[in-house]
Amino acid sequence: MTSAARPTSRRYPHAGRQDLVEELHGLPVPDPYRWLEDAHTPATRRWSDEQQALYEAERAQWPGLRCWEEQVAALTAVDRASPPRSRGARLFWLQQDAGQEHPVLMVRDPGPGGAERVLLDPHALDPSGRTVLDAWQPSLEGDLLACQLSRNGTENSELSVIDVATGKTVDGPVDRVRKSSLGWLPGGRAFYYVRPLDPRLNPGEERHHRQVWLHRLGTAPHTDVLVFGEGRERTQFYSVAVTADGRWLAVRASPGTGRRSDVYLADLTAGPPERPLLYPVQEGLPAASRLHGVPGTGLQDVLWLRTDHGAPRGRVVAVRPADLHLGPRCVA
Repeated sequence: MTSAARPTSRRYPHAGRQDLVEELHGLPVPDPYRWLEDAHTPATRRWSDEQQALYEAERAQWPGLRCWEEQVAALTAVDRASPPRSRGARLFWLQQDAGQEHPVLMVRDPGPGGAERVLLDPHALDPSGRTVLDAWQPSLEGDLLACQLSRNGTENSELSVIDVATGKTVDGPVDRVRKSSLGWLPGGRAFYYVRPLDPRLNPGEERHHRQVWLHRLGTAPHTDVLVFGEGRERTQFYSVAVTADGRWLAVRASPGTGRRSDVYLADLTAGPPERPLLYPVQEGLPAASRLHGVPGTGLQDVLWLRTDHGAPRGRVVAVRPADLHLGPRCVA
């Protein structure tokens, strides 16, 4: 046995097996380690500590580890920046300098020679490095920013709204948000977003039952208005988008990891934002599609649907909002 081999006396942490079998989609699925999903029980903490100790002992014996770490560090020691998003007179972008564990959110203020400054730094909020900025979306005017922060690797975010000028939190947090897309309404007083139902309503199905909601700043999350998703399959994923002029709301629905997607569109000038009349643009087709619109689009103008329906490499289809009452086949 070489010096790098694992000693036979080292044991993998014991994990008791449960006699748990669930029926999913008509098939029996054993889940003997369900108890490990509760990170706060003494048994799970004990297993995690022993697993970490085993890893540290193994890692200490890896040959050439220091050389490998130095080479990876040299290859990744570069500054990175995302393409900027323009909202109002401000620019927003992510920036990660060499050596930074997490990117920071930057903003450039209006005016000639506007200052560039850090708007949100996860490491400043949590020096342990266990807080991550999962998603962010400036308001249409650029004076507010919705940000989603998760901790300890859960990817279960809390959504808050901050004032861009001061950096102060002005709304939230809203819990049970998981990298939700978000569509601001003009004026920055409300937005559409995706959130699952209260897990107490469907025990054991906490990650399902997502729906689209309208949230008004300054109101409690439990008063948010349900906009879309009621009565649909519990495994559906949704995304929302609002055009930069605030007129058109697009909702995209996908059945889990499947490639099919239904697409819906509403004219927000035709009624209150709590009850948008969503017409199907594409529905029930075995195709992945996404709707694209530009500010200033009227009923007789065209929106663009990028789809792979009948085109494995994709195609672009034009659709006029005025034709949507004819049904989704007008763009198929």
